[in-house]
Amino acid sequence: MAAAVRLLRLSVRSADRAPLDRMLAAWPGARRLPAGLEVPLVDVGPEEVLAHCVAARVVVLGSAVIRPSRGGAP
Repeated sequence: MAAAVRLLRLSVRSADRAPLDRMLAAWPGARRLPAGLEVPLVDVGPEEVLAHCVAARVVVLGSAVIRPSRGGAP
C-alpha cells in the first residue's frame, strides 16, 4: 500500500487573489480552501513552501502539516 502524502495546510490573509494564484500555479496539486491553501508535500518540505509564501507576499496566519486519513479526506 502506498504511503499517504502529507499536506501543508495554510491559513492565509487573502485580501489579494494574485499571490494565492501564484501559489496555486507554483505547486501542482495545491488547492484553495475557504481560509487558505492546502499544498501536497511530495518532493518538498514545508519550509520550502513557506519560503515561497514569503516570496509571493502571501501572509501566513498559521500552518500545519497533516496526514490524510485512509479514507482520503483529511
